[in-house]
Amino acid sequence: MKKVFGILLALAMGFALCACAPADGSGELVSVEVENLRVRYLEGERVERDALDVYALYADGTRTKVTDFALLPSRALTEEDREVRIGYRDKVAVKKIAVGREPDLSTSAKRTAFDSARKGEFSRETAKFGSAELSYRLRRPDTVNGPSPLVVFLHGSGERGSDNDAQLKNCILRAFDSFLSEMYDCFVLAPQCPAAPAQWVDTPWAAGNYSTSAVAESEPLRAVWSLVEQFLNDPAVDSARVYVIGLSMGGFGAWDLLARHGEAFAAGMPICGGGDPAAAAELAKIPIYTFHGSADKTVPVGGTREMVEAVRAAGGNILYKEFAGMGHGIWDDAISFDGEGSLPAALGWLFSQRRTAE
Repeated sequence: MKKVFGILLALAMGFALCACAPADGSGELVSVEVENLRVRYLEGERVERDALDVYALYADGTRTKVTDFALLPSRALTEEDREVRIGYRDKVAVKKIAVGREPDLSTSAKRTAFDSARKGEFSRETAKFGSAELSYRLRRPDTVNGPSPLVVFLHGSGERGSDNDAQLKNCILRAFDSFLSEMYDCFVLAPQCPAAPAQWVDTPWAAGNYSTSAVAESEPLRAVWSLVEQFLNDPAVDSARVYVIGLSMGGFGAWDLLARHGEAFAAGMPICGGGDPAAAAELAKIPIYTFHGSADKTVPVGGTREMVEAVRAAGGNILYKEFAGMGHGIWDDAISFDGEGSLPAALGWLFSQRRTAE
């Protein structure tokens, strides 16, 4: 009780000091807005005051940046902390945060237990599309401060079926290895492609790239797109931050979604797949980070190289990491890629992308 009283007293004193500051705008102060506040923190960190952009919004529409705001907690964070409060004059912005520790993944048993726990956080769902049914898993965001990003994950050929489980086998769970991963605070949609011969894209993988004008959108991918459209109409989803990640067969699917429905995506991450070089003009409008192994004997690396060249020739600023000497199974390395040289970390780059209205 004493700790709570102390916090409230400190907050009141901070707000009282701010109330004495002259108004930076005209008219009635309506609210306080905060930008660049992180959502996830490790225990012992502090909220970086200098990193925050705080704005006072007035009734006449004036929006003014302010620096004399009150911030609580101003101490080192503990796992008990669940929110940050930013006050200016008599208005307060309350933002949810998560504070924790990095997981211990030092043994295979701990890794298995960690992955099992993360998988259990995905609900089992199905959606009807005409006479067809699409199974999918959905993870909802841990921390919500408004509309949340949506990540669409397309699995590879070995995870096809109807168990609504295998699609979480590869790659995507690695995105949760760090407590600081923004993936925890997204909607993560993982559909399952029906059993063979169904594919995300009806083209032979060993042939590499293909033509979207010659290969129609597959029924499973049409179902995925219909589901994505539903999420885009959900006010809980940030429609400016919708991303697609796909590996192998799903890498083809990621390229295909970006080529046919690119206007909906803030960024894409195709891994060891292939696409349509003729769609480069449209793909150049979308931030893309793609990955392949130089020794891939399942899906030819030449397909990704050709896609990168075509998008760059069309004016796109595509990023490409080729894993030297590695074969097909690079997906865990790709999604966990921490960056090197001029190449940024994969997930950090992905979540920094935002679609802007044209």
